[in-house]
Amino acid sequence: GYHGLHTWIQRQLGKPSKCKHCGIIGYGRRMHWANINHTYKRNLEDWVRLCPKCHSKHDREFIKINRN
Repeated sequence: GYHGLHTWIQRQLGKPSKCKHCGIIGYGRRMHWANINHTYKRNLEDWVRLCPKCHSKHDREFIKINRN
C-alpha cells in the first residue's frame, strides 16, 4: 500500500535531507519523498525530495492541472 511504498522508497534512496525545489536543508525539519507523476509505482526515478511546503504545492498543482 501507500505507506509500504514510502517505506520501500526510503530504504532504497535513504532519508531525504535537501529539498529539490527550494534547496532548504532538512536538519531538524521533516523532508518527504514525493512521487513526481502521482502514479506511486516502484520506479526510483519517479521520486523527488521535497520539504513539506514544496510537497504540498506539488500536490496542489497536480490536482489543479488534472481537474480540468
